[in-house]
Amino acid sequence: MPEINPFVSNIIMFKSCVFIVEYVCSITGAVIFTFYQGKYFCDLLHF
Repeated sequence: MPEINPFVSNIIMFKSCVFIVEYVCSITGAVIFTFYQGKYFCDLLHF
């Protein structure tokens, strides 16, 4: 394993971390959006 520059290593770690955070956020956002959409349609049906 060749010696990796710590700066480059940090950038790679940061990018993968950002990717994971964006992935989790998009999934959470989709779940919340679906939940609220379902709730909204239920409210419409009640009227």
